[in-house]
Amino acid sequence: MVKGGIDVVSVANNHSMNGGEKGLIEIIETLSKLGIVYVGGGEIYEEAHELKVIEAKGFKVGFLAYTEIGNQVAGKNKPGIAKFDKNIFSEIIEAKKKIEILIVSLHWGIEGAFEPIKD
Repeated sequence: MVKGGIDVVSVANNHSMNGGEKGLIEIIETLSKLGIVYVGGGEIYEEAHELKVIEAKGFKVGFLAYTEIGNQVAGKNKPGIAKFDKNIFSEIIEAKKKIEILIVSLHWGIEGAFEPIKD
């Protein structure tokens, strides 16, 4: 990823917890050591939902990430991922006040589906 110029990675997906809480912590520690910003997961709820900001070509660019797939959600004292729910709208509104460009990554769907599913 470093050689490929990747600066930010979303860990808000159904595979970030394949190694359990310990695996997620290892992922975010490794990304941090490599200088890659991670978003959408963390050791506690606040970290998983934290707006991450980088400077790019003179702009403050913010990142948030959420998933609808996966049930190991970050909690008060529990590592996990940021879950897509109604609270994200207030987080997005607040984030837009702090940066110039906001990128929100949303991970959802049915694993292995090749066509959109009607609700």
